[in-house]
Parts: sequence; C-alpha cells; structure tokens
Amino acid sequence: MNPFFSELLKELNASVAVLLVLLVVVIWLVWKLSAAIAIWQYKHGEHDKKLQKAGETNDKVIAMEANIGKAVEFGERIIRMETKLDLVFQKLSPNPFAQSQSPIALTPQGIEIAVKVDADATIDRLYPVLQALVERKLPKTAYDIQEGAFAVVRDNIQQLMSEAELNNLKNEAFNKGMLLDSFLIIYAIKLRDRMLVDKNIAIGDIDKHMLDTVS
Repeated sequence: MNPFFSELLKELNASVAVLLVLLVVVIWLVWKLSAAIAIWQYKHGEHDKKLQKAGETNDKVIAMEANIGKAVEFGERIIRMETKLDLVFQKLSPNPFAQSQSPIALTPQGIEIAVKVDADATIDRLYPVLQALVERKLPKTAYDIQEGAFAVVRDNIQQLMSEAELNNLKNEAFNKGMLLDSFLIIYAIKLRDRMLVDKNIAIGDIDKHMLDTVS
C-alpha cells in the first residue's frame, strides 16, 4: 500500500479513537448531570410536599383554635343565660332564702339556714378552689363575679362538699320539704360576698360596679 495512504489511515484511526473517547466522556457527563437533576427534582418535590403539609397542618391548627374559642364563648353565653334564667325564676317563684332585689342578699330564713349548715365554714374550706373556678371565667365587673359565683356553686359545690357537709344540707332540705338546689343560693351569696370583699368592692354597691372593671 502507498505510504501516504497508510499514514492517512493511521491518523484517521487515531482521530476516530479520540472522538470515541470524547463521545463516551460526553455521554457519561450527560448521564451524571441527568441523574443529578433527577435527584434535585425529587428532593425539591419532597420539600414542596412537606411545606404544603406544614401549611395544611398550620391551617388546621388555626381553624381548631378558632373553633375552640367559639366553643368557649358559646359556653360562657350559656352560663350567663342559665344565671339570668335562675334570677327570673327566683322572681317568679322566690327562693325563701334570698331576696330577689339587687343586690341579692340572704333573707332572715336564709341566714338561719346558713348558720345551721355552717355555710361559712364550707366556703372558707373550699374558697381557693371556688375562687379559681370563678376567676377562670375572667370576670370584668362585679356583676360578672356574681354570675360566676352563682354558676360555680350551682355546678360544682355538691361534688366538692365533704360527706358530712352534704348530708347536713340534705337533712335540712328533707326537713323543709324542699329541693336541695334551693339551698345552693346560700353558698353562692357567701362566695360572691367573699370575692367582692377581696376586691374591695362594697357588697351594697354591686349595681354601681356593673360597668366598672374589677381588679
């Protein structure tokens, strides 16, 4: 073969070899880059999903907090309505132990029963618990304290009384031929009076403080 063509073939073979090597390198680089892009897209997608889930969770928490707030507010309204209905009922069917005019006070019969059942001693013993329950309602006025005290006594005091205290009260109810609940107004008034004194509000001035913020 002509030497010229031999040299040309050698150079062509070398060039082809170089091209093949470059082609392999390019293919490898493209593969690595594609793999890196795929991994980045996967991680980015997972991150977006986490952010989306976090946002949805946060929205659910906010919605839950709003619902809880509405439920608490609704519960407070129910308590106020119950207390007002109790006051209306007392005016229509007066409790013999409490005067219906404001401020509500014990009648002579109520004072007598309070002494018999030793209501002061019961309130003294349970005062920290009962006071905390009233304060949990965040009273802003003297009237709020009265409402809170009446509701707390109505809903809780029987469960908090000792067996001896409760039995003593039941005996009085039996002797008077009256419902046990009729006697709870005695404890409610005692609790209200104690809390008003603690806040330096005169019991006789409760109407004057109905629009004032209490400390």
